[in-house]
Amino acid sequence: MRVTRREPMWQITSQPCRSSVAPLAGMPLKMLRMDSLPTQPDLNPLWECQDLENLAVPFPSPSVVALRQLPKLKRLDNYVPVDDWNRAKTPAQFWKDWDARNR
Repeated sequence: MRVTRREPMWQITSQPCRSSVAPLAGMPLKMLRMDSLPTQPDLNPLWECQDLENLAVPFPSPSVVALRQLPKLKRLDNYVPVDDWNRAKTPAQFWKDWDARNR
């Protein structure tokens, strides 16, 4: 896994990608992009990142349900075009689509 910091965001890309984001658990992340990952990592450790506001996850990632109750999340999507978080879904929109696909 390669983790790079681009102010004020963290981005994870493969090279090589592992199946866990455990090293990020508890970090004071506000933004995190993982939508370019070719795999579906276990997202459960991100529950400990209670400051996350913007999150882009790989699709489909079943473990994303662990993040449903992140308190400060403002944007959650599977793709964020040109780092424009305003074009990403709100958590309510994301979960509505998620629930419709996973009935």
